[in-house]
Amino acid sequence: MMKNAVIDIGTNTLILLIAEPQSKGKIRVIRDEACITRLGQGLTDNHFFLSEAMQRTFSVLLRFKKTCDEHDVKKITAVGTAAFRYAANASVFIEKTEKECGFKINIISGEEEARHTFSAAWKDFGGNKKKLIVVDIGGGSTEIITGPQSAKKTNPETVISLQLGTVRLTELYAQSDPLSKTDFDRCLKAIKNTLKDELDDFYPPAFNPAGSVLVATAGTATTLAAMHRKMEVYDPAKVHGLTLKKKDLEGIINLLLPKTLKERQKLPGLEPLRADVILSGALLLNEILSYFKQDKVIISDRGLRYGVFCQKYLK
Repeated sequence: MMKNAVIDIGTNTLILLIAEPQSKGKIRVIRDEACITRLGQGLTDNHFFLSEAMQRTFSVLLRFKKTCDEHDVKKITAVGTAAFRYAANASVFIEKTEKECGFKINIISGEEEARHTFSAAWKDFGGNKKKLIVVDIGGGSTEIITGPQSAKKTNPETVISLQLGTVRLTELYAQSDPLSKTDFDRCLKAIKNTLKDELDDFYPPAFNPAGSVLVATAGTATTLAAMHRKMEVYDPAKVHGLTLKKKDLEGIINLLLPKTLKERQKLPGLEPLRADVILSGALLLNEILSYFKQDKVIISDRGLRYGVFCQKYLK
C-alpha cells in the first residue's frame, strides 16, 4: 500500500499524519505527531500573520516534509484552517510553502473543516441510536456538528463554525496572570452569549440534546483528558475514547483558575506551550456541555487530519 500524509495547519498547532490505506475503510498509522507553533499569534488584533509566527510554523513544515520524504510518502495533503481564513497575508505563507516545501496548502472553510472532523468521529463513535454531537475546539474557531441517529446515514445534519477559539478568546479576554475575576467574567459572558446567539438559530425547540452523545476532539479536549489522567507522557491510546465527566472538567477549571502561567506549565498532562490558552478552552468546552445538557463528553484523539485522510485516500 502507498503511504500518504495529511498536514493540519491550525491557529495554534501543526499536526502530521502519515498512514497507509487498508481494506474495509481502515488505515494503518505510521506517524502522528503535533507541534505547537501559534501561527495565529496576534491575529485577533492585527488580522495578519506575524513574521515570527510564520517562521516558527514554516520551520516545522520543513521538518514535516523531511519526515515524509524519509517515509517515502507518495502525496501530501495540507489544509489551513481558521487562521488562514482570517489572515490578510495568508497567500504569502502559502506561496512560500509551495515553493520551498513542494506542496500546496488548501484553505478549507469552517463547514468543510466541520464535515471532515465529523467523518473522523463517526467512524469510532457513530452509528448507534443516539444523535452524535461533535465539537472541535481550535485556536481560532470552534466547529459543532450534529449527526444522524441512523447508522445508514453518515452525513451531518447541522454544521456550525463559530468564531470562538482558545487563542482568540485568550487574546481578547484572558490576558491577566493569574486570570482576574473581571477577565473571567468577560470571557465567560462572551462564550455564553456567542453560543446562545449562534446555536439557538440552528437548533429548534423540539431538539432534545439530552438524548445525544457528545464527542470533543482537537488539542484542547485531548489536553484536558491528559490532565485528568495526570499523564507525564501523552499516550493517545489512553485518551482516545476516554469519558470526561462535567464535574471533572469543572475540577480542572478550578485547579487552573488561581494559578499563574508558570504554575500551570508545571501541571502534569498540560503541554507548557498550551498553558496560556487551556483555561479559555476548558471554559468553552464546559459551556458547550451545559448548552447541550450533557454531564460527560467522549474525547477523540482522531480529528480533522483523519477525516481529510479518509476522504482523500480511502477508496
